[in-house]
Amino acid sequence: HPANRTLDAYRAVSADIFLLNKPCDDLDSSGTAIDYTGTLNTNGDIHLATAGAGTSFDVTYDAGSRHYTTRTATPPVSDPSLIRVNEYLMAPSGTGAEWVELFNPTASAIAVGGLYIDDLAAGGGAPKQIPAGTSVPAGGRWVMDVASGFFNNTGTDEVRFLAITGGVETVYDRTSYTLGSTQSDKVFHRTGDGGAWCTVISTSLSKGTPNPTTCP
Repeated sequence: HPANRTLDAYRAVSADIFLLNKPCDDLDSSGTAIDYTGTLNTNGDIHLATAGAGTSFDVTYDAGSRHYTTRTATPPVSDPSLIRVNEYLMAPSGTGAEWVELFNPTASAIAVGGLYIDDLAAGGGAPKQIPAGTSVPAGGRWVMDVASGFFNNTGTDEVRFLAITGGVETVYDRTSYTLGSTQSDKVFHRTGDGGAWCTVISTSLSKGTPNPTTCP
């Protein structure tokens, strides 16, 4: 039996209210008189049937019937804060590019176009903007190549995935590393996609493919 709080909540969103009980109770559980204003049936019986191959349905009640169109589910909103820096190479040999791999652990694609890959805040090179229209597929990876020399080959540096709006940074994911000497064609990667970071640099490059499940 509905309480007034329940009925008021449905009325607040302009919902049609069909009661499967006869509205004969006078008081709700708090002892307050129940306000049945706006309820559409009085005998407790309703009939619901789909129509149009499931694209609509009809509800028949004691005083008539109402037709409803089935709504298309609203896709989940992309949340870039769920994206993870997954693997990166900071010292390619020869003329190769440095790169950063992003991983999407969710069941929906996430838009990342217009966001940035960067190193240390307020240091190093200018942030690299991800091309407009880019998204990371559900459970998948996306890799940005950058010209060699962006990330430090020795010493300490960071890899950051972030938004920059009006000069204000919002960092979604970051990781740091320290190298005593240049380690060409080696990467830092997580244990498996999205797992804990390995603290040892690795020769197991997996650019755009699943990460190794163990550390070096």
